[in-house]
Amino acid sequence: QEIVRLEDHYIQVDDIDAEETESWNEGTGFHPIGTTSAPFSGTYNGDGYEITDLTIQRNLSNQGLFGLIHDGLIKNVTVINAEISGGNNVGVLSGQNNGVISQSQTTGTVNGAQNVGGMAGQNSGEIQQSHSAVEVTGDSGNEWRVGGLVGLNSDGIISDSYANGSVTGESETGGLVGWNNTDGMISHSYATGDVSGSSTYGGLIGFNSATVDSCYWDTETSGQSAGFGGQGSDASSEGVAGLTTAEMQGPDAEDNMPGLTFGQVWAAEDDVYPALLWSIRSEMVVLSSPGDEEDQVDRKPTFEWEELIYSDAYHIQVSDSDGFSDLILNKEAIESTVFEVSDEELEAETSHYWRVRAVNEAGKSEWSETRSFTTGQTATSGSEDLADQPQSYELNQNYPNPFNPTTQITFAIPEDTHVTLEVYDALGQRVATLVDEPKNIGYYEYQFDGSDLASGVYLYRLQTDSFSKTQQMMFVK
Repeated sequence: QEIVRLEDHYIQVDDIDAEETESWNEGTGFHPIGTTSAPFSGTYNGDGYEITDLTIQRNLSNQGLFGLIHDGLIKNVTVINAEISGGNNVGVLSGQNNGVISQSQTTGTVNGAQNVGGMAGQNSGEIQQSHSAVEVTGDSGNEWRVGGLVGLNSDGIISDSYANGSVTGESETGGLVGWNNTDGMISHSYATGDVSGSSTYGGLIGFNSATVDSCYWDTETSGQSAGFGGQGSDASSEGVAGLTTAEMQGPDAEDNMPGLTFGQVWAAEDDVYPALLWSIRSEMVVLSSPGDEEDQVDRKPTFEWEELIYSDAYHIQVSDSDGFSDLILNKEAIESTVFEVSDEELEAETSHYWRVRAVNEAGKSEWSETRSFTTGQTATSGSEDLADQPQSYELNQNYPNPFNPTTQITFAIPEDTHVTLEVYDALGQRVATLVDEPKNIGYYEYQFDGSDLASGVYLYRLQTDSFSKTQQMMFVK
């Protein structure tokens, strides 16, 4: 059995179907990553992929995908249709979080005794830009500190997050958090789930004895006219408001929920609650030119497509087969909606196929429709137009970053000159030379492959006779 190194860095490279965990360990399911004596302290990047049908059925503390996180980073993790049951400190993503959870989302059901939440049972770290749509229930007879996102927020920070699953508990039960305790801070967040309890329950927070700022709850769907079931003498709450469903949905949300930073963190879309920008997966790209079945296309064509909102970059492929089994061109991290073939000419009088997809932090869109074109004999380059040539040196941040095992490095040079592009490890030892030759004025892109290297921080440096710049990148196996 392979040993999980709890301090290492991990990146998910595909969707994980965890349905079989239901029968693992004599029916108790998946064994959480990290315990009280050996917490998870590394990083885990879900990279937009999903984990589906995870099962944990253990009447123990600190139950979740990650049992206990201490100084670790969990980013861009999506857990779908989980079924989690435990004792104290129970959540889909983490039983107890003392690290950072960022840009993650959970769905399913969770059940526990005390400190039970849709994302984390107890949070003493930070949860940011995350979302839970989990049915959360406290065990009969206990049912304390039950929340749609977090059961107990003790000295923790929760920001720009929301929960819309139903929450059932006895005491300290809230649509977002059960109990916000001690020096806890909750800001720029909201809850919409149905909330029911016996005492000390509210549409937003069951009991608040710390700080809440710019948060909202749906008075209709929660069934609660009060946001807090109770507040301590040291509690602070500003900009907290109960709103109707109509007031929280669609473009009107921007006016009614001024504490949310729309356009930068949040998006208001028709007939739905505000969504986190990072979680909105791009739609399919619409291609512009060359047109489908266009003839006599230049052998150095310029590809164009329509801009997609919420997209960070684009990925284009060109092939001589409609199945794209043999790629002639495969370029990622394109930041504009125009890509010009400048390095190599396509074969003359040959049929080609091309497609584009969009990329953002939520993952990759579906590929666009496939278009075909046939090249002619000519090969010109629009880059010869001075208006399209770089006016200054540029060395851009690699993409993706962190990466495993390959990443793209792009740069621009405003003059003909000798160029070196080298990669160094954290000790300053050169591990790769990507370029060491004269280059003409223009834009360039090179791929770096770290397959033979250890995880860690690496530096890449662009150097010419008159320019030098270094950037940092993270390789995570």
